[in-house]
Amino acid sequence: MITAVPLSQHSAIFSWLISLTTFLFFSISFLSFKSHQAMALSPSSNADRDALLALKEWVAEDPDGALNSWNESLHFCSWEGVSCSRRHLNRVVALNLGGRHLGGSLPPHIGNLTFLRVILLQNNAFGGNIPQEIGRLVQLEYLNLSGNVLEGEIPNNLSRCLNLRSINLMRNRLVGKVPYDLSNLASGNLINFSVSTNNLTGNIPSWLENFSSLQFISMMENNLKGSIPNELGKLKNLRHLQLSINSLSGKVPPPIYNITSLLHLSLAENQLHGTIPDDIGQTLPNLLGLYMGSNNFTGPMPLSFPNASGLVQLDLTGNSFSGTLPLNLGSLKSVLDIALGRNPFEPQDLRFLTSLNNSSSLQWLDVSNSNFRGDLPSSIGNLSSTFQTLFAGDNQISGAIPSGIGNLISLTQLALNGNSIEGEIPASIAKPTMLQILLLSGNRISGAIPTSIGNMTQLWKLYLDNNYLTGSLPRSLGNCKNLQLLDLSHNFLSGIIPKEIARLPSISIAFNLYHNSFTGPLPLDVAKRLWRSHHNNELALLADKSPAVPLLDAVALIGEVAIALGIQSEHSATLQVRVSIARTWRKRA
Repeated sequence: MITAVPLSQHSAIFSWLISLTTFLFFSISFLSFKSHQAMALSPSSNADRDALLALKEWVAEDPDGALNSWNESLHFCSWEGVSCSRRHLNRVVALNLGGRHLGGSLPPHIGNLTFLRVILLQNNAFGGNIPQEIGRLVQLEYLNLSGNVLEGEIPNNLSRCLNLRSINLMRNRLVGKVPYDLSNLASGNLINFSVSTNNLTGNIPSWLENFSSLQFISMMENNLKGSIPNELGKLKNLRHLQLSINSLSGKVPPPIYNITSLLHLSLAENQLHGTIPDDIGQTLPNLLGLYMGSNNFTGPMPLSFPNASGLVQLDLTGNSFSGTLPLNLGSLKSVLDIALGRNPFEPQDLRFLTSLNNSSSLQWLDVSNSNFRGDLPSSIGNLSSTFQTLFAGDNQISGAIPSGIGNLISLTQLALNGNSIEGEIPASIAKPTMLQILLLSGNRISGAIPTSIGNMTQLWKLYLDNNYLTGSLPRSLGNCKNLQLLDLSHNFLSGIIPKEIARLPSISIAFNLYHNSFTGPLPLDVAKRLWRSHHNNELALLADKSPAVPLLDAVALIGEVAIALGIQSEHSATLQVRVSIARTWRKRA
């Protein structure tokens, strides 16, 4: 089964963060300009220098030499990553050491940098607890400690930093509840509260309703439980609400759907239920991304989605939506990803695919396991020239694969497995030369494997098993140098295995030819390679004696893939290679 997740799920959010980072860059540059003037006006005060030196002492790893300049030969306002103020002579106002691969701990001395307004230490390897002394930084506005390995709880004393505008603690190992003391920050102008990808527990704080300036709440990938507070609906400036991958339950409060400023609503992978309001497109007209997959939502899909004309990503996979897909989805001109798989929609044909021809930016479509039936329309070839992924497996699709599929020149993943598709594999299927994954298993496809398949040089996963394929393997398949997973089992293929295929460098990862009618020798180097790689695979060999590598010089494939060990003709075996640890060989050794 294919589990599809839109590839660009949070790109727009990252754009917003980039804008914030750009703002900080210019702010810090301006502060840095001020610092040089400060040095000319007054001698250094020791308080901030000593605090910085303590930080350096607590840094155990500095592979890039980011702190090499932190020595007595330079004024500390000229140290890398340090910015000082002009108004308050020789006082550090910004510390920017993000992404410098620093390791160690944050010392309590950081609390002595009492004029700090900006701390950017993201994407390093700082561990230990966030020091409580950070609460002494009453002028702090921007705190970014994301992408470290910090542990313990969010310090209560952070509530004393009443000027905070952005708190970013994402991607750490923080535990415990969001401290109630942080509610004291409501009197300020907090814009961003990001604590995603930690181990936080408890409920989503209802007191967040008092943060009227909040634009960004990110609490996804934690262990939060309970319901989404109704009070969040009062945040009329909120643009991004990310609560995915928790254990939240209950219904989505109706006020959430009335936050007209929302750009992204991310609730996927929880235990939420209920229906989506019919008028969601009108009440959330600025929506760019809606992520509600892997929950227990029911009811029909709203017809009003096109009213959110800027919608870029729509993920409703893995729910219990019913009814039919609205044909007006094609009105979404800007949509990149549509993921609707694993929903019990009413039986329907694939006419809605034709409507998507108007979605000129579409790149990703998942309608797998959604009760679709009928033929694939020829209009599938008219989808966006940038279209990359189609997951339509485990449906009841019939008919032949349209030759127009070759018009999708940007296609990288095509999954039509588990249907009732008939006819031959069209030669045009190889026109998208960037195709990496092709899954056609479990259909009624007949005829020969087209020689054009060798044009897909980026292919690494090819599943054609459980069909009615005949003929021999095309030598051109040997051009697919990246091929790692090849399953041709349960067909009617015959002839020899061409040496061009057998010598593919990584094909032994998963090479399944079970239940065909191959004959002739298997090249010696392949047999040796399979023998040498047995520790990465499962080789079930039904032989009385264990072969030594020198004896693998006569390999015959008769019916199922059988190995004649060169001892006696009756010493044959069934060879099945899959990704797991081989124990059968070791027992016989």
